[in-house]
Amino acid sequence: MKEKVNEKDVRAMKFMRYTAVIGFLLLMTVVPVFNEYGSEFVRCIGLVLGGAISAVILISVHKYEQLKNDNDIHTYREVIAFMKGESLDNIEKKREAEKYRKQKTLTAVVTFIGLVNMVIAVIMLINELMN
Repeated sequence: MKEKVNEKDVRAMKFMRYTAVIGFLLLMTVVPVFNEYGSEFVRCIGLVLGGAISAVILISVHKYEQLKNDNDIHTYREVIAFMKGESLDNIEKKREAEKYRKQKTLTAVVTFIGLVNMVIAVIMLINELMN
């Protein structure tokens, strides 16, 4: 993590985080209402709105991750320290680096399990459609 914390980056990081959270909430609440209770035209609006909200979420998350990479922030503790305008000393930084390696391994395992589940779901869907 950089020693000098840029206030502009902190504000941008907070904004991107809130944008993603609000976008997910909108995606989970408003879009299903359009698709469930609307006519064909309203359903089309719901699909377009869902696509637009998804694009905003993806852009926000990408910019958030880009800011994390630019400021050499990896763990949650580093993110919180960065948001407060603080920095971690070298000993804490080494501990966080070890945690980060473990988190990366766990992330890879969870991603693999998720992909296997998705493949199984697609196979089951194709099997159901064939019968």
